[in-house]
Amino acid sequence: MGAPPALAEAAIIGATSDLVRRIEIYEADGVTHWKNGDNDNRLIDGSVNIDYGRDERRSFDLLLDNTDFELEHEPDGLWYDKIFKIFHGVRYVDDTPKVTYSVRTNLCLNPSFEVNTTSWGNSSAGRTACTIARDITFWSRGIASLKITWPTAASSASQYAAVGLKVGKTYTLSCNMYVPAGSPDVFWGELFSGNVIMSTKAVWTRTAYTFIATGTTHYFGPAVSNPTTGQLCWIDEVMLEEADRYLGYFDGSSEDFANRDYAWAGTASNSASTETITVLTPNFVETIWETQVGECMIDQISEDHFPFTVKVSGRDYTKKCLLSKFTTATSLANGTPIETAIQALAANAGITKFLLPLTGHNLGKDYSYERGVSRWEAMKDIATAFGYEIFFDAQGFLVMREYHDPTTSPTAYTLATGPIVGNLVTYGKTVNDNRIYNKIVVTGESSDAEIIPVSATASNTLLESPTSIAKLGERVYQYTSAFITTTVQAQDVANKFLQLHALEEFDLNFSSIALSWLEVGEIIEFLDPRPSEGQPTRFLLSALNLSLGLGPMSGNAKRVSVVS
Repeated sequence: MGAPPALAEAAIIGATSDLVRRIEIYEADGVTHWKNGDNDNRLIDGSVNIDYGRDERRSFDLLLDNTDFELEHEPDGLWYDKIFKIFHGVRYVDDTPKVTYSVRTNLCLNPSFEVNTTSWGNSSAGRTACTIARDITFWSRGIASLKITWPTAASSASQYAAVGLKVGKTYTLSCNMYVPAGSPDVFWGELFSGNVIMSTKAVWTRTAYTFIATGTTHYFGPAVSNPTTGQLCWIDEVMLEEADRYLGYFDGSSEDFANRDYAWAGTASNSASTETITVLTPNFVETIWETQVGECMIDQISEDHFPFTVKVSGRDYTKKCLLSKFTTATSLANGTPIETAIQALAANAGITKFLLPLTGHNLGKDYSYERGVSRWEAMKDIATAFGYEIFFDAQGFLVMREYHDPTTSPTAYTLATGPIVGNLVTYGKTVNDNRIYNKIVVTGESSDAEIIPVSATASNTLLESPTSIAKLGERVYQYTSAFITTTVQAQDVANKFLQLHALEEFDLNFSSIALSWLEVGEIIEFLDPRPSEGQPTRFLLSALNLSLGLGPMSGNAKRVSVVS
């Protein structure tokens, strides 16, 4: 199951939590709502148990409201064919600001002449040419401007062609312009078409002209009606934008700041450029995060005379596979992919949802099963033989996966105490020596009664060892196998077992806030505020009891460590 988003998890472990829980009841297909979903909100109380040590990993006990007598126990009513889906979550306020983006575009391809004069011409149709040049000694901002020198002629102009305009749309054309003192007025805008007259002299001045596009291409630039020889003008920071007024200048080289980002649409200083403004709007939305914690069948239905409630208990789809048995002796062919064999067995038991990996493993022999053997036993036998576990997850999928190792597998969650990151209510630690052995006896079997079976013994007599016979007394582990045929082989096995069978078991029992997304078989980390020397911090989560009322979740985690 996926972990909740950060805000939902914060709400779950907060000082107060608005937890939500509900059920959905389905027909036998697990897809069709029973009574059109009218029974989904009958849950009064209950719990979901998840046990790593049981074949039926999930079981449930629910107390349901039956004041309208719709949950009557009968074949057409609440019957054993019904499927219960159980959900648990939290209601919280998502105050994450809403992110929107406002994008402006400068349509002028070469607006500041920082590199060259590409896209700019020195004349327009029917007009006398002027001289244009990139001036790196004079500018309004940046490192260059466009210097225009007019000859003595009527109606001379510098020209820029704006293409790709939208007919009927309003555009604003602007620039910084410098006209020397004593010069005639300079026109700015569409060439000789009722433009703005730039009459301020001897200072850089922003000039803007607004027009409605009558075609997809318009020509604009500075122009002088009756210039004298050598008449000068400079322009810089040209802006062409679809807007009804001047809104400020930018190009793709403008410096990013305060949620504003600038970029060239293509080649720098030779393409349109954009300004992207990131807008964060306060947002307070009541949100529910929930996760499915079980999909189960009914085992038992109990009705109380008063009050009008119904108690329902059940377990996951493993029940189908346990109750479905071979009616004749059955064989699975050598060479069959193990996932194919398991899926076929499950499908014959009525299972329809699978999460099975492509393992690359095939059956190495014909697997044969007698009449009366359950299909679950066959499925589990195959999976275990190849190092996989199988179980039904919270959504009712048959899952096959490799066993998780507390030493190497990634952790799914961290249990801790404390006012900030704490999620534990109580915890208790137990250690035991049930699996500590210091004497190994290995024996081989023989079908001939006249031959004495081979045997060997290995003992821990090291006085400095904490598990030695001298310190703990003799603890014998016996192992017998028909495949052991020589004393040398028996001694080798005994010596190896002696190194592996001094195991200390750690048990962590805890109660915590409702961490409903956790799955048994995952690895958790336990941050013990008072750790003992040699105590592990990573455990295999082995059991959970999720209360659907107001109580905490309880759980158990285990770890086994070799004691040298």
